[in-house]
Amino acid sequence: MSFTRAARRLHVVRSGVSAAIRSLERELGRALSERTSQQVRLTGAGAALLPEARATLNAAQVAQDAVRSAQDTLRGTVDVGVMASVEVVDLPALLGQLHARHPAIDVRLRLATAGSAGLAHALLSGDLDVAFLSLPERKPAGIDARELATVLLTPLAQKFQ
Repeated sequence: MSFTRAARRLHVVRSGVSAAIRSLERELGRALSERTSQQVRLTGAGAALLPEARATLNAAQVAQDAVRSAQDTLRGTVDVGVMASVEVVDLPALLGQLHARHPAIDVRLRLATAGSAGLAHALLSGDLDVAFLSLPERKPAGIDARELATVLLTPLAQKFQ
């Protein structure tokens, strides 16, 4: 109920939204809203149009999704948990390879706030799809792990474990 907010959401100027609505009103032969400097209210015609307009937009999205899925392209979102410092794996290169092979996959990186234990918990709870973390010799039950690298600790570092 705000042309200014609508313009922001659409990334256009407010006058563009106003012009589009006026054009639609002329085409339909009815006012769709009552506008004042303080508010916008739908008229009866506007209220009747609203669910039909939403259904039309939804149908257009469904059609677009159908065309995209017909392209045999993997798509979706993968939530990846990482430690603040991943030195044994070239994560930027791995993510670059993933994007090159599957450009329709969105990767969301989540920085570990509670270390490897927090990442393991997030994996088990389903908050993460995959994580790069350090595991003890016995991995937690329920985690399917693949060893990417082994780091040997110096005797001094072992004392602080």
